[in-house]
Amino acid sequence: MPILYITGKNGKEVTLSESTVIEHYLAGHFNLLGDNAYDATVIHAIHNSAADLQTIIFKTILFNYPGAKEKSLEKFKTSTLPDILGFWEHHLVDNGSNGFFFGDRLSLADIRVANILEHMAIEPDADALLAIVAKYPLVFKLREMVANHPKLAAWRQSEGCHPFFNNMRVFMTVTGPK
Repeated sequence: MPILYITGKNGKEVTLSESTVIEHYLAGHFNLLGDNAYDATVIHAIHNSAADLQTIIFKTILFNYPGAKEKSLEKFKTSTLPDILGFWEHHLVDNGSNGFFFGDRLSLADIRVANILEHMAIEPDADALLAIVAKYPLVFKLREMVANHPKLAAWRQSEGCHPFFNNMRVFMTVTGPK
């Protein structure tokens, strides 16, 4: 379980646990929640939809019963994934099709959606999944915008990033279809 220790305004240490709680806290700390409460609410909704998609991917592709996997994967490709991608595409259009969900800067929603797209790129059925993503040009553009963001691009080239991605690739190889 991920844990983050923070010091409150009263000087007391608080333990935050669970990925989503930590991500939301850090997003607020690093100004990744937009300019107002409305932005933050929609950013949280998009972030949560990406987290939900990741759970669905795990259940459908990686940890599904062998006899049920094919049917579940087909429904995922024809219904679930296009519905979520369409939801994201709609929000990207509403923001002027500039590659971000809000304004002209990075948000937690951008990072989380790009992360799940990168995750799909190493799934056992990656080619088929990315072909579906490619039908949503603004979602695909967002993936590129985040990947090319100067700070994130620098981190991805760093030694600290390599174990993260290498471990994920090993996990996918071990848990993917046989």
